[in-house]
Amino acid sequence: MSTLAHTVSDTSTMLNRQLKHMLRYPSLTVMLVGMPVVFLLLFVYVFGGTIGDGLGGAAVDGSTGREAYLGFVTPTILVITIT
Repeated sequence: MSTLAHTVSDTSTMLNRQLKHMLRYPSLTVMLVGMPVVFLLLFVYVFGGTIGDGLGGAAVDGSTGREAYLGFVTPTILVITIT
């Protein structure tokens, strides 16, 4: 088998193992989905007004405060979630 075939086979095996693990432990799946949502709500609605005002003015699209901070923190939380 070629290196590419081994890579695809190994990736498929690991994906199947992870999917079985997620089905076996549904609370883990809820945590994987729930924690980023909790972080987003916490950082935007609890800290967003204060931190958003401290970003130094309006964003590129003209939004200020919480809206500007939402545009800043959402991609950050998505990257942290994906990694």
